[in-house]
Amino acid sequence: MNLKGLCDCNPNEFDSLPKPLFRLVCHCKTCQLFFGSSCNDECTFLLKDCAGLNFDGAEFKSYQKGFSPIKRGKCIQCGKPKYCKIKVGPFAEFVSVPSDYLRHIDLPQPFAHIYYNSRTAEVDDRLRRIGGHFMSQIAIQWAILVSLLKRVGA
Repeated sequence: MNLKGLCDCNPNEFDSLPKPLFRLVCHCKTCQLFFGSSCNDECTFLLKDCAGLNFDGAEFKSYQKGFSPIKRGKCIQCGKPKYCKIKVGPFAEFVSVPSDYLRHIDLPQPFAHIYYNSRTAEVDDRLRRIGGHFMSQIAIQWAILVSLLKRVGA
């Protein structure tokens, strides 16, 4: 299985993940550098729903200056990107997984392209394009809120 430069050390690691809370496409410079591509198509899960992931098999660090709630993890064995852990406030923790790892899940459509102002190439689809740090962060927070409210109401 070739996952476009992603880790292939434990291909079944992602099989136990449920349907994601939401999916987005991030064009930020940090994702471009970390994943080695023009963007990262990713799905977000609650950390507590990801018990099957081998976090001990990844080395996590912040790739941004100053405070960052995102810790990106690379496989200890091969050094390739695996996933990101995100802490939002004192109570909510999430995991962001590249969609290419999730071939076993019926994935939702991405809700938007975020940090679109940092794109390295134009995208030809009908998804909403959100530029800038502030607006991209609002979009992420909104996606988190909506997805969690849907879970509570389900």
